[in-house]
This record gives sequence, C-alpha cells and structure tokens, in this order.
Amino acid sequence: ARKLKPGQVIYTSGDHPDKHAALIKGNNVIFCDETAFPAVAGILGQWQNPQAPTLIIISQTAKQQNYFEHVDIPQDTRIHRIICETNQQADRVIEILKAQKQCDSVWGAMEMKMAKQVRHFLRNQHMLRGENNLVKPYWRCDTENN
Repeated sequence: ARKLKPGQVIYTSGDHPDKHAALIKGNNVIFCDETAFPAVAGILGQWQNPQAPTLIIISQTAKQQNYFEHVDIPQDTRIHRIICETNQQADRVIEILKAQKQCDSVWGAMEMKMAKQVRHFLRNQHMLRGENNLVKPYWRCDTENN
C-alpha cells in the first residue's frame, strides 16, 4: 500500500461472495458515498431481483460519480445523484427516502454519524429492521465541521 500513488486503481476480492438475501426480492434502495462505490458496484453486478433498485450516489464532487460510468447497473434503475459535504449526506438521503412509496430493504454505506441518522429514520419511518435495514458506517469523520 505504501507504494501506491494517487489515482492508481487496486482490486481486491473476498473469500466468499457477497450475500444480501433481502435484496433478492421487493423494492430496494441502495446508497453509497465514495468509500462504498466498489461495494455497490459488486452488489449491482450480482443483481438478481427482477425489480430494479433505486440507487443514490453521494459524493463531494460530480466528477467522483464518473466511477459509475463503467458499472453494470440493472436496466430501469432509478438513479439519484447527491453532491454535498459529508455533514449534509444524511439529510439529503432521507429526503429521497421520504419520497419512496414502498421500501422493502435498504443497503447503504457512508460516514458513521450520517449512517446512524439514516438507519434511525428507516427503523422509525419505514419500519425496517435487521436484514432489511443494512445501513453501514464505512468510515468516521474526525472533524467537527463534517
């Protein structure tokens, strides 16, 4: 890792396939900030649900979202793009989730405090728990401003 230079692409793989049983059926939402782009690309690449998901892509710049130009996204996926600072991510995702008429499962990954807010919203407003509320903290912001 110390030999890597900015902009270099690295590939990793796990010992087992990603399994998200709740995403195989129903109306699902997937969201991610930049740290989870590869994970979401993997989930979308293995998509088996006949219903296309709602995809929320979050980044601090529009250019970062170019990552998804070469990702195999299921046909009819509803895509929302959010460009904002870290401390606004939860509110912006929740705005989109409020407009969802039906939401059977959500898989998402973002900053720890933001993830907690979204997970709480889904638990209390959409009544999603356990394997249907898969909102994960992928990183932690150590500054007060974000």
